[in-house]
Amino acid sequence: MTKRISEPDGNAIDVSDFTDKRLLVITPNYPNVDGSYFGSVFVKNQVDALKKYFREVIVIAPVLFSAGRFPDDRLCRDYTYDNVRVFYPRSLYIPWPVYRKLNISRMYFDTRASAVEALIQKENLEFDLVHAHFVWPSAQIAQELKKKYDVPCVVTAHGYDVYELPFRDKIWQRRVESVLNSMDRIITVSKKNQACLEILCITTPVTVIPNGFSEDLFYPQDRETCRKKLGLPLDKKIILTVGNLVDVKGHKYLIEAMEHLKKQHTDIFCVIVGSGFLKAALEDQITAAGLEESVFLAGGRPHEEIPVWMNACDVFVLPSLNEGNPTVMFECLGCGKPFVGTDVGGIGEIIEPERNGLLCLPRDPECLAMAIAAALEREWDASEITEFSSRYSWVNVVREILEIYRGMDE
Repeated sequence: MTKRISEPDGNAIDVSDFTDKRLLVITPNYPNVDGSYFGSVFVKNQVDALKKYFREVIVIAPVLFSAGRFPDDRLCRDYTYDNVRVFYPRSLYIPWPVYRKLNISRMYFDTRASAVEALIQKENLEFDLVHAHFVWPSAQIAQELKKKYDVPCVVTAHGYDVYELPFRDKIWQRRVESVLNSMDRIITVSKKNQACLEILCITTPVTVIPNGFSEDLFYPQDRETCRKKLGLPLDKKIILTVGNLVDVKGHKYLIEAMEHLKKQHTDIFCVIVGSGFLKAALEDQITAAGLEESVFLAGGRPHEEIPVWMNACDVFVLPSLNEGNPTVMFECLGCGKPFVGTDVGGIGEIIEPERNGLLCLPRDPECLAMAIAAALEREWDASEITEFSSRYSWVNVVREILEIYRGMDE
């Protein structure tokens, strides 16, 4: 019997293939029960959009045991909500930043796959389909599960796992190719990612499906009301960026761009939302540039609060050095805000200059400053931006993902 679920846009999705099935999601990070840890929140957003189509969704996010030194080990404990069960098995492995820093290839130590298998046995978990997020380690774990349980597996390749990892050296290339060729389907979030995958020896079908955003959370709100709620100045042009304080997000170039902007624009205020190991270095840079009154480090904020920050700004900025297809881009467009960002990853596939934002070169603060100034001077059509964003709502993205699942199960 065909079963359909009606969506907010008036359309219905046939879910008869999934209502009795259990979906297993493997991901390197997942927000905890109270949101105090919100790594890979975009995975949770996708799970929340998918959960109503399945009997049950099981999420496994292996955590590096660190005796509480790392935030996920300290804050993440198993929990259940709705029909979703979330597990954080502890494991031992060499963290990816160490691989990057030391250029380690031949030495490899990782117990995440065995930790996941031990959890499955302990909890007697049953599942009909596996969706891994990121090629490594999640798809590598899925590869082992596929061998043992003979279940269909799909991986979403998001960013560094496509444009960097397989091209570090021949060892990593062979590892990545082996994992991807073991999958039934590959999803990636941009055409640029797809082009990287085409360089590799991969026979598994690849489909491009961009990330999505939650329309019920990210929508236009009154700017002045949001500024008052956050204690932000009412008489300034506010630019906002949201992202972890790590090198790849390019915050140092945004601060340098503010130096250029302040020479001609005294009414600009920059807000940086996010936490990370670069906080002290960025604070020193802000002080050295004399921008203490113009750049505000707001720290990490709960995901549910981000729409208020976005609606408080005039322009959203993302100065990243590399990206897959950043969720914050879709979220800012959902709030009707113009996007200024570097033309990296899939950003240029979404942003249409003069319609919903402007693009600039990465690592070029002067170019970034010019783009921000131009965006602030332009009158943008917020309703047009919001209407454009609707095609990337989770409702529409999930339709495409379900078709991938359906094709794997045939």
